[in-house]
Amino acid sequence: MTESPHARTSPTPRFWPSSPQDLVDTTLCPSCFRRLPGAVCGFCGLDLRSPLSAELLAVARSIVRTESERQTIIAQIRQEALERSAIPASPTPARRAPQPFAPPSAPSAPSATSTSGPSASDPSAIAASDTAAAGAWPAEPESRTATTVGPPPSHIPRDPGEAKRSPGQILLLTAGVVMVSVAAIFFAVLAYVVASVELRSVLTAVASLVVLGIAWALRSRHLAGTAEGVAVIGVVLLLLDVWIIRLNRLFDADALDAWLYTGIAFAVLIGVLLATSRLTGLRSTSVSAAVIAPVGLFSLVVGATASLADDSTRGMLGAVSAMLLIALERTARVPGPERVVLRAVSLVAGAVATAMAALAFPSLTEAGAPLALTITTAAWSLVIGVLHPRSTSPVGAAWTVLASIGLALSVSGLAFATAPALGASSPADDAWRPTLLVLGATVILAIARRVGSALRATLRVAAAIVSGIGALAVVPPLWVILDALADTLTAAWFRSGVLDPLVARADGIAESAFGVAATALLSRVALRIIGRTAFARGAAWVPVVLVAIAVTAGALAVPWALASVALLLVGATVSLATARRRRLPAVVRASAFGCGIGLLVLCAALAPASSAAWPIITLLVVLAAVAARLLAADGRVPGRPLPVIASIAATLIALGAGGVAPSWIATIGTAAPRVPDAFGVAAVGAVILVVLALLGDRVPRVDAIVTAAIATVATLGAWLAVAVVQTAWSDVGWRVALAAVVLVAQGAWLRASRPVPPRIIAAATCVPTTAILAAELSVLLARSVEGLGTLAAATVLVLVAAVGAVRSNASRGTAPSVEPTRNRARVALAAEIALFVTGGAVVVLTAIEGSPIGPLSLLVLAVAPVLVAFRPIGDRYPRRHLAWFGALLAVGALWWFLGDRGEETIEYYSLPVAGLLLVIASVSLVIRRRDSSHAPTSPSRLLGTEAVLAGAITVAVLPSTFASTTGDSLRGQLVVGAGLLLLLVCLVAVRDTATVRARSIGWFGAVVAVAAPVLIGSLANPLRAGDEAVAERLWLLAVVSVALLGGAITVSRLRPSLALGHVAATASGPTIAIVIALAVLRGEIGGTSALPWLLVICAIAVVATTRPERIASITVTTSVVGGIGVGIAMLGAVPDVEWVSVPLGSAAVVAGALALRRRPDARSWPMLAPGLVLLLLPSLAHDFGDTTLWRVVAVGVAAVVVLLIGVWWRLQAPLVIGGVVVIVHALAQLWPWISGLYEAGYWWLWAGIGGTVLIVFAARYEQRMRDIRSARTALLALR
Repeated sequence: MTESPHARTSPTPRFWPSSPQDLVDTTLCPSCFRRLPGAVCGFCGLDLRSPLSAELLAVARSIVRTESERQTIIAQIRQEALERSAIPASPTPARRAPQPFAPPSAPSAPSATSTSGPSASDPSAIAASDTAAAGAWPAEPESRTATTVGPPPSHIPRDPGEAKRSPGQILLLTAGVVMVSVAAIFFAVLAYVVASVELRSVLTAVASLVVLGIAWALRSRHLAGTAEGVAVIGVVLLLLDVWIIRLNRLFDADALDAWLYTGIAFAVLIGVLLATSRLTGLRSTSVSAAVIAPVGLFSLVVGATASLADDSTRGMLGAVSAMLLIALERTARVPGPERVVLRAVSLVAGAVATAMAALAFPSLTEAGAPLALTITTAAWSLVIGVLHPRSTSPVGAAWTVLASIGLALSVSGLAFATAPALGASSPADDAWRPTLLVLGATVILAIARRVGSALRATLRVAAAIVSGIGALAVVPPLWVILDALADTLTAAWFRSGVLDPLVARADGIAESAFGVAATALLSRVALRIIGRTAFARGAAWVPVVLVAIAVTAGALAVPWALASVALLLVGATVSLATARRRRLPAVVRASAFGCGIGLLVLCAALAPASSAAWPIITLLVVLAAVAARLLAADGRVPGRPLPVIASIAATLIALGAGGVAPSWIATIGTAAPRVPDAFGVAAVGAVILVVLALLGDRVPRVDAIVTAAIATVATLGAWLAVAVVQTAWSDVGWRVALAAVVLVAQGAWLRASRPVPPRIIAAATCVPTTAILAAELSVLLARSVEGLGTLAAATVLVLVAAVGAVRSNASRGTAPSVEPTRNRARVALAAEIALFVTGGAVVVLTAIEGSPIGPLSLLVLAVAPVLVAFRPIGDRYPRRHLAWFGALLAVGALWWFLGDRGEETIEYYSLPVAGLLLVIASVSLVIRRRDSSHAPTSPSRLLGTEAVLAGAITVAVLPSTFASTTGDSLRGQLVVGAGLLLLLVCLVAVRDTATVRARSIGWFGAVVAVAAPVLIGSLANPLRAGDEAVAERLWLLAVVSVALLGGAITVSRLRPSLALGHVAATASGPTIAIVIALAVLRGEIGGTSALPWLLVICAIAVVATTRPERIASITVTTSVVGGIGVGIAMLGAVPDVEWVSVPLGSAAVVAGALALRRRPDARSWPMLAPGLVLLLLPSLAHDFGDTTLWRVVAVGVAAVVVLLIGVWWRLQAPLVIGGVVVIVHALAQLWPWISGLYEAGYWWLWAGIGGTVLIVFAARYEQRMRDIRSARTALLALR
């Protein structure tokens, strides 16, 4: 009985299969014999990931073999009994042996009373029938449900004569028939050579009739497979009849056009084949009719349109006609194989029609290609409609996807062909193409919205492809806009009036602006049609960005400078206003806000083109930027980074205005003295610092920090530029003014209401600023440098006394435990430290006035800050940081000394500094471990120690790395060796958990030391095939690649670290960007010069696959795209294809092996097959052309190794691919001897012999397939 649904709740359920072959079917559960959804059965819960699964399969195979032997013995017993009895068999059907594995619910086989069954009077027939019955167990796909253990009922197996032919047997019969047909064809051709025309025609006609009669007779004798094969020979002879009639000029066939005759003849032939199929029931004739029908229709249409002189138009119309044959599916009942043939030929004809449509109708000039592509688009639409019948389930999903691709390509071609009719120049064509493409995608989406769900999915695939092509088509107009924008930004300031254009050459900018704007509008419509989907929400920013780009292009195309900047300002205002609308999606509002900020920055950058418009436009832009920041403050703009971006933009715009102001003042021709170029930047930066200090807590903390940092860097940089570039006498007033402005800003931050860290910085920097101000005042007042040291020393002494008084007053205040008093004390301490440093420097300069300071004096001076710091490492007060100033002075003294001696070796300058930093970091680590037992170490102290360690490694590695690109390769090899040693130490020796962060820093430093010499050397001196040191550099590159890859994988396995995945992901983008930059700057990147970058990209991809985080997918995608791009660029210039295939294939194999080991349930095909194919097939392809000995040996060895790996680790993909490559490689190498034997006789004789052998083998197919099935089962059991 059939298993009850409650059977799975029994403690130990046992089931029997419906057929012994189910025991070795790896798609069924070996316990309940249900279809397996995965490694765990969803019905009985059996987990097949156990190591005992292989043993279970072996036992099942032995059961099947034993049962087969049992049935053979039963057949022999029956035969012996019949021989002993010698009694005529009863006409009633004999009872078959019981089937022990059959379920009780299995229906009995048909009775053996058929005339084609074995006769009871023939013992051998009965034995053969029983033997066949033992191997032909009845399969019941609909009733595979296993049954519980019970007494096996009697069961009569199905008659072997009525069993379906195996697909393998049909394949062998077909191959044999084809080969015999080829031999027959050439035999007939040979007969035609020696016979007359009439005899040839009679011979072919008689042969056709005889063959079809034989096929009919075999069909009537229930030999269906053999009959189908013989019928194929008849079809071939009928095709020969068609050829002979025209060749022999019968019925005036040569008077017709060749294409027209072929179409008419094929139409008659199709009728004959369909009639034969209807009369005899042969399927091969109907399948042949389905194959011939599209070719005949194509030929008929091409012949009927012979009046057209253009072959492309005739071919396109013929292909479209053949394409429409698929409509027969909706008008007639087409069987399955014929339907597959019609669909395949229709899709191929559609591809041909689309390709030829671009050249069709040349007499219509520009309208020809659009007309032809419109026809093909309509044909593709009809094909998709036919493939999608109106039913609840889609039919032929794969066919419809291919048809949607054809529709997309046809629509894209129509858009590209229509663009020249809208524009008068090439830039105009490029501008309108994305618009037309997006329009086509929008129309497809609009149609998809009104059709059924199955057809909607197909049309959306076509729309997605058209949209992707449209996205690529946007690049040319964007390049035109960016090129014009770059020319405008790099042009001279104040070059034009308010009514002059910004761009000297505006070719294609206006068209690009209109095209991008129209594309933005249509993309918005398309997203609206798609509806509220995740894709529509995620892509809502695209129209906003395109509109901003269109506004930029429009500003460049306007012929007046004032109108240009005004358009940008209006566009920015509208974008910022759009960002306030809460009804819009968050993505749209955030994009609008970002575009508005970008337009404001661009407007400020373009405003200096006109001296008359610059002040007003700059003021408006600054006010708009401030308004944007206030807009972001009220919470209407989504996204936390946007307010900070607005603050940064406002700061940069203000600083840029300060930098332009001196040039603008000089342009308007005032009588004021020349203002230094950097004075405006410094002044604006100081004003920003003062404003931030006065506003206090009303400015958000993050905005204040970022804005203050930018203003500080800009102010100090501009002050340094003014102090260095300007002359000593004429510009000393500006230097005094700058020092005073900076001092005012520092004083503003000394207020008690300000945070403590900026107050400490202001207190520490105001002292040297005051000393510099005093020195500049002395120059300004005395117009002489005499007495400079004395005046500066006196000033410092006065400041020392003042700060000492402040310090004393702070210490006598409230109790030290009170926070305000402690803060004042810390500020005063910072000022005191600054006074000590400044005073020491002034005293030293004053003491040696009139003579230059030497390195020894500087070294002695370095001791003073250390003494002031007292305990630079163990102390917990800020005073300890003063020791770093002493370290800087000591390093300066060393470098001064080396410079005086003319030492040029960079390691003398870098390694002592690195050693000093390493000693400091080591002492800090020791003290930190000693103090951690009493109190936890502060995070800032940990971060400082690790920063010192990172600085030591950086100073030790980078200078030598850069120096290795200009000298010999020994320095680079030493750096790589040191990096490998450090990498080994970090991975093996340093295993203490207390130093894990230091080990990570050392690991990253070792990676830099190993990779930097190779990367920088490859960038400075690209690898060429003709270089003398190419072998040495390749060996070094191989060592570096292996070390980096092994180190990354090892550290990932020792300690999973999220930083590793982030580093790999961060490194992939810059690496690929560098490759693209090299391609742009040098014009090309190919050949052996790109090999280092290819290896780096491959290594990044492999490392990323070891990470389980989501960022690994981004890294892998970026690296794969970059690796493929670099490989394609290299192919044209490398001497051998292995320069590209071996790195890419090896990386893919390693990544797949790692993924296969990480995922035990994964199959080997998706993981290893792509890499193995890429590694072996390019080199294997050379076997069929010119090759070399080393490649022959390498391919053979690699294929054998891959095959052995598949056998050893039981992997299916390496076993199959390695075996195929070994066989093909062996055949390719032995082909000269094989061809020599083959050429000893007529080749068609060999074909006939081979076909005969295949037919003979197919006749005893069932008895020879048992071992093949066992081998297949074993192969499928592999991973």
